[in-house]
Amino acid sequence: VEQLLSVCEHYMAKGFTGLKLKIGGKIRREGFSKAAVDEETDKIVGVASRLPKTIQVDVDANQALGNPKIAIGVFERVRREAFHPNLSIEQPLHHLDLAGHALIRKMLPFPMILDESVTSPVAMMQIVRMNAADRIVLKPNRVGGLWPARKIVSICEANGIGISLDTMPFTLLGDTMLCHLGATIR
Repeated sequence: VEQLLSVCEHYMAKGFTGLKLKIGGKIRREGFSKAAVDEETDKIVGVASRLPKTIQVDVDANQALGNPKIAIGVFERVRREAFHPNLSIEQPLHHLDLAGHALIRKMLPFPMILDESVTSPVAMMQIVRMNAADRIVLKPNRVGGLWPARKIVSICEANGIGISLDTMPFTLLGDTMLCHLGATIR
């Protein structure tokens, strides 16, 4: 937790107002266990309890939390022990488990962000139908380029779903494309 906090403080000192806290590494490396889940939850509690409440914290589980019951348990503990009003949950479950994400979204007071689930305009329509996300992470290279990405932006804007743009390792041309896409989003 101390190492994570020092990284957070480094970026806050540079003026960043939004941070991403990655969790789930131990679960992916060593397998699922109560101890691994508790250790990951301790990280969230330790960081969230000590960050300014004005900082946006996206807790990205990268599909590691297994099922809705476990994910709800993790974030219920975070809510009880270290409520942070600007905390969001990113992709706690497998990318195809939209029903699970919708259930977590319904049961917890934190916004749900889907990342790996956003693979195409068709997938985005399914996310909308399932009421599974408050925000998405849009990666144009994952969805097939600029044209499908623009369709996804339109779907999100029509349904009140927020959009974060993300890069993969791009070239200067790719980064420029992402900036232009960002300029078209409300």
